[in-house]
Amino acid sequence: MDNDIKKDVLISVSGKSDSLGEDNPAAFVTEGRLYRKGRHYYINYKESEVTGLAGTTTTLHLEDNRLALIRSGKYPSSMVFEKDGNHMTVYPTDYGTMTIVISTRRIESTMTDSGGTIDVLYDLEIENQPACQHHLLVSVTEK
Repeated sequence: MDNDIKKDVLISVSGKSDSLGEDNPAAFVTEGRLYRKGRHYYINYKESEVTGLAGTTTTLHLEDNRLALIRSGKYPSSMVFEKDGNHMTVYPTDYGTMTIVISTRRIESTMTDSGGTIDVLYDLEIENQPACQHHLLVSVTEK
């Protein structure tokens, strides 16, 4: 992995949260960029009205068993997922900010220079109250 890469990709994001016994699935496909710098992968895409985050750019930074989801623009935020780790952050919404804690149960990746998947299972606590378990699956394929 000596040479860094940069390529256009298709990104499929699906998520499912189990809140109060109800499944709430969501999914979308978008175009974006896959970068590799050294051993770190970056996936970058613009959010849209479909996600409710229009005016926001999302960057996923994957290194070993750690994923950082960084949003800039209208809804700036940062979420970190580490196996068996907890991460507290402030999450902005149109109605104000919320303090959330992310407790990662599982993080697995098959990411290569040609694409792959990132699979994350985590629990969310919002304003010191257990909220839901969430499953996030990101698939990246070359265009």
